[in-house]
Amino acid sequence: MLWSVVNESKFRQDIGMLKDWEYEIVPFKTTRSNLQNRYLWWWVYGTICKESWDPDKDYFHFFFGSKYLYDYRGKKHKHIKSTTKLNTQEFSEYVEKIRHFMFHQMNIYIPTPEERKRENWL
Repeated sequence: MLWSVVNESKFRQDIGMLKDWEYEIVPFKTTRSNLQNRYLWWWVYGTICKESWDPDKDYFHFFFGSKYLYDYRGKKHKHIKSTTKLNTQEFSEYVEKIRHFMFHQMNIYIPTPEERKRENWL
């Protein structure tokens, strides 16, 4: 269950009702999920490596990071964000850009996680 503390007294009252259980309170993670990261590295980059006959996932990570996570306007190149700092929505958009590029430029189709699950490609 995810809780957001807006009213501290209400929070303490709600916690008081849960005294018979043990709970762990952890900070809310706003960056991309580990599952998203695994999909990128093992399925997206893995598919690209397999189809292109180039086993260097780090190269593709650098290539797409340079393509989609840098701002090339002006004389200086500005690093916008690392994939580790992208939130879940930004990370999804980043992966979609990669999928779109690979399909339209390289004719390599990379299934979405939903398609993988539906087609039992795991």
